[in-house]
Amino acid sequence: MDHIDNVVNKCQGLLGILAKATPYLPKELLKLMYTALIRSHTEYCSSIFSSAAKTHLKKLDVMQRKAARITYEVPRDRDTHADILLLFLKLDALNDRREAHLVKLIKSFISGKCHPAMPSLVEAHTDKTLRVSQSTTTLGKRRPSVFGANLYNQQLALSSDSEDIDT
Repeated sequence: MDHIDNVVNKCQGLLGILAKATPYLPKELLKLMYTALIRSHTEYCSSIFSSAAKTHLKKLDVMQRKAARITYEVPRDRDTHADILLLFLKLDALNDRREAHLVKLIKSFISGKCHPAMPSLVEAHTDKTLRVSQSTTTLGKRRPSVFGANLYNQQLALSSDSEDIDT
C-alpha cells in the first residue's frame, strides 16, 4: 500500500531525530516526542487502512517498536524484544488502537452522529448486531465498512459473553 510505505519513509527520518535527541532528553519527553511526531503519522486515517494486509500494517508496528528501542537506548538487535519496552512506556499496540477507532466510527454510524451518508454503510438488527453485506471478492470483504461491522459484531459478542458470565 503506497500510503503506508510513504508513512514509513517519513517516520524513518523522524526516528533519526528521536535517536539524536535520546542522550539529551528524559524518557518521558522522548515518549511525548514519539507520540506527537511519529505515532500521529502512523495513526492518520488508520481506521481506513485497518483492513489492509497484515504485512503492510506490520511496517507501522515496526516504527513503534523502533521508537521504544531508541527511547530505552537498546541496541538495534533483531533478538531484542520491544514488547516489554512498550509496556514500560505504556504504549498500546497500534493494531488495538486502529480497531478501537474503527469500532468507534461504526458506533457513530449507528447513532447517526456523523455525515448523513455514513449510516447507510451499515444496517443494524434488533439484536444490536450489524448486517454485513456479503461480497464474493476478497477485496469487498476487506472494505472498511464490512471489516468494521464484523469487528463491531465480534466485540458485541464478547461483551455479551462477559455479561453472561457476570450474572
